[in-house]
Amino acid sequence: VWIRTRTGQRRLRAKHVIIAAGALSTPGLLRRNKLGRYGIAGDALKIHPATKVFGMMPNPLAHGGVPQGLGYRPPELPRVTFEGAHTPPSVTATVLAAAGRRHRWWMARHDHLANYGLMVRDRGTGSVRYPGGKRFVSYRLHDHDALDMGRGLLIAADALFAAGAERVLLPVTGEPVEVDRDQFASLRAEDFTRRRLVVSGFHPQGTAGIGRLVDADLALLDTPHVHVCDASVLPDSPGVNPQVSIMALSLRLADHLAERL
Repeated sequence: VWIRTRTGQRRLRAKHVIIAAGALSTPGLLRRNKLGRYGIAGDALKIHPATKVFGMMPNPLAHGGVPQGLGYRPPELPRVTFEGAHTPPSVTATVLAAAGRRHRWWMARHDHLANYGLMVRDRGTGSVRYPGGKRFVSYRLHDHDALDMGRGLLIAADALFAAGAERVLLPVTGEPVEVDRDQFASLRAEDFTRRRLVVSGFHPQGTAGIGRLVDADLALLDTPHVHVCDASVLPDSPGVNPQVSIMALSLRLADHLAERL
């Protein structure tokens, strides 16, 4: 395997090599070194598209605590996971779907803000490529995922209004962005199209999936002495934070290699 260092390129030789550069960088290593079925490395990117609603409460809230301390998965939306989250001002400022004076107005009342987020077990896929040595990520939100997000946003906003919110800030472009209870009543899930939604992706995965680039023991197909162990090996979107799954795969791979070395 060739790697770049401060002093130039170096070639590493070992009986077994483990690549764990993450779903956005592992495909680049496979492609540059022509390892395994490198031609499809970077395909099938999943991101768990996520978004959130902010509600303006009448009184200051006791902010703080554990982020993502409360979760919920509605039976009518099996691909959607809700997460109650506290976000400090430094994070809130980057995700508020407001600009200029309205952004300042909401941020000046940060101690009155409650929010609820959601993520979707995505049907859509993207890709990671490296034209000219630069990483290029492409992803297209699936129309059905956008509809699920719209339905989820209506549930989250309704919950904030039920908790006392005077108005909510929706993660969309165009109008309306801010709505009160009466304006909210006229919204439909179909109003939240993929072109309007402001979406984040926190869990890149799947770009070297099991069954496509690696086998059940995480060894590269056609290159069995090289293993991949990061979120890129997940064969499909799990719909939950993949951290524990990645840790479990790492421990399993360590036991597997310990028996062979």
